[in-house]
Amino acid sequence: MPDIPEELLRRVEANEPAALWEYSRILEETDIDEAYKYAVLAAQLFHPQAIMLLGDRCAKDNDSEEAERYYRMGVKAGLVDCSVKLAKLHLLSNEPQGLIELEELTEMGVKSAAAALAEYYKARGNEKQYEYWSSRVSNE
Repeated sequence: MPDIPEELLRRVEANEPAALWEYSRILEETDIDEAYKYAVLAAQLFHPQAIMLLGDRCAKDNDSEEAERYYRMGVKAGLVDCSVKLAKLHLLSNEPQGLIELEELTEMGVKSAAAALAEYYKARGNEKQYEYWSSRVSNE
């Protein structure tokens, strides 16, 4: 087990979100299950990095329901990237709604939403739309 500073352990015992997150990152090297447990605790206390990590892991594991739950938490915590990731999830289940969400985010100036739209249209061979949304990434 890695050497954990006493100060960090006290903060973990006090359920401080940043400490739980930091502790989970230290444990990741030696005990993945325990690290996950502390990342979940940090996310439940709205630690932004923990929320994003867990949402991304769930999305990677094709658990879209859990990914959506974490991304919604991220939106509530003010993470704009979670809004984009949530819209991208919606592309899979409700394509028109996902496109509308990404377009609205782009109009709000979120470049990662424009990049997601460009990627979406490129994958579908729509060069004109791809060029348009790509230009929105570089122009804003």
